[in-house]
Amino acid sequence: MPRAIMPSTTKPALGKRSKNSDIKQVAQDLDRFCATLHPGDRLPTHTELMHQFRASERTMLRALDELQRAGKIVRRNGVGTFISDWQDNSLTGAPLLADNRTIIALTKPDHSFFDRCMDLLFRHVETADLALLCRLINPDNTPSLALPPSIQQPLGFILFRYDLAPLARQLQDAGCRVVMVGAPPVDVTPEVPCIYSDHERGGYLATRHLLTLGHQRIAFLGFANVQQTLRWRGHQKAIKEAQRQTPNIETTILPQEKMSSWAKSPERAAAYFSKPGAPTGVVAWNDHEAATLLSVLVRAGVKVPEAISLVGYDALPEGTLVYPTLTTVDHAIDEQLQAALSLLTRPTPPPASHTVVVVPSLVSRESCGPPKQ
Repeated sequence: MPRAIMPSTTKPALGKRSKNSDIKQVAQDLDRFCATLHPGDRLPTHTELMHQFRASERTMLRALDELQRAGKIVRRNGVGTFISDWQDNSLTGAPLLADNRTIIALTKPDHSFFDRCMDLLFRHVETADLALLCRLINPDNTPSLALPPSIQQPLGFILFRYDLAPLARQLQDAGCRVVMVGAPPVDVTPEVPCIYSDHERGGYLATRHLLTLGHQRIAFLGFANVQQTLRWRGHQKAIKEAQRQTPNIETTILPQEKMSSWAKSPERAAAYFSKPGAPTGVVAWNDHEAATLLSVLVRAGVKVPEAISLVGYDALPEGTLVYPTLTTVDHAIDEQLQAALSLLTRPTPPPASHTVVVVPSLVSRESCGPPKQ
């Protein structure tokens, strides 16, 4: 039985804190408090923690969210919050504190789409009256995983990012129910149940939007091997269709390294886009990259969309917080997460070859307009 840890009657040595307590500091203090407990111990209620740490309700709930995302605590609706025993930085040899009402989510942080997926997953799991254990994985390492005893085996695993497929197969081979959320590489057939958006369609929609507005010189902002992706295939499809009517349409790739250079010296961006034959429209790999480029262009004095039209991808909230707001491709994150939970909670597990592909849509906002004449 887990031990219920009651708040100490002596206030922790936290120093004076304002009514609107700093979330990061409260999370650090709470983390230190959790480190004094044992795996399986139940924490005080969030109301008791508010008094113990002299924090507002909003601040304490946000601090608890941070610890849950880090996999240090497990919150079970109607039962309580418990110390996880999955604390090691490496998954190898780390046991899992889970039961058949627990979803375990694994991802490599990307500060973009998959981070947003994790945020939304918390809400869906809570609505389904399930528990969620989240684990961030070192981007440079795909570890093995020590599985729990069968009596403690979780309801299932959701793995975000297709490069975690080897780990997904290991879990599946061990008898766990597993779902991948993330598009496979071009011409790769998933070997575990997989949910993803039609990235070829998404790339097509982003580029076709700029072409429809009249842009004939379009750049694709992406990483080194972007030409091996489904999204690039869709981009090329839109270009080739348009070239049947307008043969002089051009496309080029803007490498991320150029963005780094522009961020340090925005005048280089201004020089690039002012030279003859420069792109008038840019398709970015995601909203984070698009927002970064938008910031550089503002500093460089390049107006969007008057001089450059810009399309992002993922429909992240930050796209509505910048000016001008970002045109983007929405690949239905909520729909993907709902499908993942459905596969994990259905009476019988789906076959390993089961695939769900959702259809993306274009969200037109202020960052795009016709090219200047």
